Amino acid sequence: MDRMDRMDRMDRMDRMERRYSEARIPDLQPPRRVEAVKACIQNFAKWAFDSVEIYAFGSSVNGFGDDSSDVDLVVSIPEEELRRIWKKTPRRDLARFALQDLSEWFREKAQGQIDVLEEVLGAKVPILKLNVGGVECDLSCNNLLPVFNSQLLRLYADK
Repeated sequence: MDRMDRMDRMDRMDRMERRYSEARIPDLQPPRRVEAVKACIQNFAKWAFDSVEIYAFGSSVNGFGDDSSDVDLVVSIPEEELRRIWKKTPRRDLARFALQDLSEWFREKAQGQIDVLEEVLGAKVPILKLNVGGVECDLSCNNLLPVFNSQLLRLYADK
């Protein structure tokens, strides 16, 4: 695959990702422990960024997990807000930078409530591995496609 093909593919992926992020985020009605984790992370993340929404996805909300399942979360931060902070940063790096800032914020301000276990920032989808009140969770940024996939799997499981 040559450079132009890769750029075209990346452009198509960016457009698809934007369409997903602009669509309505499904409400999965996650269990109470997931809601508690979401609320805790949102409480601290809103101090780092103005517009923050936290969504759960994966086995803890789609009907395939149990109480021992980790919680997969995505923090949604509008690109415009990220661009105000990191003006000339390539789009693909915005999530990594946002998670780095959240990691520092959690370490400084959320001691005892949110423990940062690991930063996996070099991955295709960067994540923070966290422990929130004894519940392990993975936090990504603006990676909303899994939220929709979880809704689809939940619909299949409920049939």
